[in-house]
Amino acid sequence: MITHGYRGKVGDQFIIKKYGDISVISAIPTFTKPWSEKQIANRKKFGKAAKSAAALARQPEIREKYAGKLKPRQNILNLVLREKLKQSGES
Repeated sequence: MITHGYRGKVGDQFIIKKYGDISVISAIPTFTKPWSEKQIANRKKFGKAAKSAAALARQPEIREKYAGKLKPRQNILNLVLREKLKQSGES
């Protein structure tokens, strides 16, 4: 397979994304408008949740807690991140 082990931008032509064991080639996204205030706030909230979730997902006790809840092509970081985002939405 040509794309085995690759991911990211290839020149200015396309990008290669990885979804588990599957590689997907897609066009490079273009962003023409600046972000709104709400988008900026959501990006900050997501960034904080992602950083916190990554730290939690490295802890052995958290890994054990979520190991039985995994679906195909899902990892523990996905589950922890989803919970962190739900918590931040409730507060």
